[in-house]
Amino acid sequence: MKIFTFLISFLIFNSLIAGEIDEVRVYKSKHKMEMLVHGKVVKSYSVMLGRGGKAPKRKAGDNLVPEGQYILDYKNPESLFYKSLHVSYPNDDDQRRASELGVEPGGDIMIHGFPNRPSPFFKFLKRVGLIKLVDWTAGCISVDDHEMEEIFNDIEVPMPITIYH
Repeated sequence: MKIFTFLISFLIFNSLIAGEIDEVRVYKSKHKMEMLVHGKVVKSYSVMLGRGGKAPKRKAGDNLVPEGQYILDYKNPESLFYKSLHVSYPNDDDQRRASELGVEPGGDIMIHGFPNRPSPFFKFLKRVGLIKLVDWTAGCISVDDHEMEEIFNDIEVPMPITIYH
């Protein structure tokens, strides 16, 4: 009876998640991404971030992850990484801030999997199990390929995403 109850609970939970996620939140300081349904966290992932540090993105080439409210506006199954979801950076606030600084805000911020053509150093870190402990992206949010497959299938675009410090 316990197995039957578990299977029913599992099937109901998974059917609620598939296509039901209505919000994504990223907490840079915690290296955490959460998927929410009606304000409740239903899935959580550890993430790797930009190699530029934890400050908010201010200009092109700074290797930082932006902070603010955005939209996941399209999916790319043919990415340079194992699948990707585009983040609508820069928003109006980002463009205004960059203009005030006299710089270009940058763009091409994604949630993505691992690179399709990894460097030897990346391969080494992955092989020894350290890749998830290193911020290595150029300002994107990364998860491993298995997690990216799951996220790619669970997310319907457009989808709101908030990136916090």
